[in-house]
Amino acid sequence: MDSPHTALPGANAMSTLLDRYRARRAAIRRREAIERALSQIPSRAVRAELMDLASR
Repeated sequence: MDSPHTALPGANAMSTLLDRYRARRAAIRRREAIERALSQIPSRAVRAELMDLASR
């Protein structure tokens, strides 16, 4: 008989999906913060160069 304390099947997969979702959201938030900061720079050339560096 199974113990009532065993993890549900697929619980680990759900945790992995949530971890991936959180990582994607964090990356999106970082990118948006960088874009907001760069939008304050008046020079398009400097903005483009910094965006290129930030995307590496």
